[in-house]
Amino acid sequence: METADRIYEEVKALPEPLRREVLEFVEHLALKRREEDADWSALSLRAAVRGLENEPTPEYGEGDFKEKWK
Repeated sequence: METADRIYEEVKALPEPLRREVLEFVEHLALKRREEDADWSALSLRAAVRGLENEPTPEYGEGDFKEKWK
C-alpha cells in the first residue's frame, strides 16, 4: 500500500475535527514547501547573475528581431 493510501485510511477513521486538523497540517506543509522552492529559485537566480552587475547591456534594434508583428 502506498503512503497516500495509508494516510487516507488513517484519516478516514478519525473524527471530523481531527480530519480538519490533519488537513490544516497538510496545507501548512504544502505552503512551507512552496516557500522553500521560491527561496531556492531566488538563490539560484542570484547565483546565475552574480558578477554581471557591471557588464554592459547589449543594445537591440528592430533588425535583431526574426519575426515582426503588426
